[in-house]
Amino acid sequence: MFGATPPELARLDREIDDFEALAAGFAQLRGRFTQMSSGAFRGRLTVSVGRRLRIFRAVTNQTLRLDGEADGETATFIPITRSNEANLWQGRRLDRGALLVKGSEIDFAPRTARDSETTAIVAPVGLLDRAASALSGGDAAPDWTGWRAPSLDPAAFDCLETALAGFLAAPEHRRVDPFANDAEATVLRRLIDALTPPRTPGPRLELSARTRLVARVREHLRDRLSEPVTAMELCETFGVSDRLLRLAFQETHGVGPMAFFRLLRMHQARAALRAARGRDASVAAILAACGVTRPAAFAGAYARHFGERPSETLGVRGWRGVRAAARDALMRRQAEG
Repeated sequence: MFGATPPELARLDREIDDFEALAAGFAQLRGRFTQMSSGAFRGRLTVSVGRRLRIFRAVTNQTLRLDGEADGETATFIPITRSNEANLWQGRRLDRGALLVKGSEIDFAPRTARDSETTAIVAPVGLLDRAASALSGGDAAPDWTGWRAPSLDPAAFDCLETALAGFLAAPEHRRVDPFANDAEATVLRRLIDALTPPRTPGPRLELSARTRLVARVREHLRDRLSEPVTAMELCETFGVSDRLLRLAFQETHGVGPMAFFRLLRMHQARAALRAARGRDASVAAILAACGVTRPAAFAGAYARHFGERPSETLGVRGWRGVRAAARDALMRRQAEG
């Protein structure tokens, strides 16, 4: 809703009755599916493509085998759940609660069980390196080229699943909505959190240093109210980990840095609306001046936070209010002319 409109985001969600349609839905897939069990195929494919990540969910009723080639550029991550723990991954089963990491240099040969549901994250290796370094405070990034299946902390696993469900279900504008959690950034953060658990013990900033850090970040955010900002960019700019930055903001403001940023933006818009009361100004024009690019999405988030819509803050209530405001504005222009 703020700043430049992001590149078009693709979303696909459909029932399929041909297993070969799975390959068509997986962009850049180097490989093919083979149906191993007997019977009519039925399934559902959901694909969400964001600015940086591709996320797939496949529900299938038959046993399928995928013979896929490494692309040398992306890594794939698959949470092992009750719905896919009977699948075979490189010839073996994995325990529920593990995260399969299929690196960029590894061919892929999974075999699904009947009635399985599998969700996968596909991310460029360069992005993963950058995110791991920024969000973990400069720690060395994990190896994204090989094959492994670490068991995750249950809480981290649940957070990752929740983030994935949110991204898959979100309409396009909600996946990059500055007034809601950026669903794509949340998936990336949860993924890195799960794979880079906190170091113990480790150095941490003293309270006074954390307070100064918050002040610097806060000033940085105030200077960029009309621009997109992510947690990863903040970590890179200030050279701290995501966990430390969240801790510092929670201590000072009771919310994380991104939630605080959204509050700043909404208050900026509210101040502009209040200042324009009684003037010849429309809600759309005021929000556009604040950098809002999706007024409808903004209005919903604004109403949830302040208990009133932007038009009510401006003093224009409902359709009658809009007509009255337009009539008053016309009369003022005629009087001035």
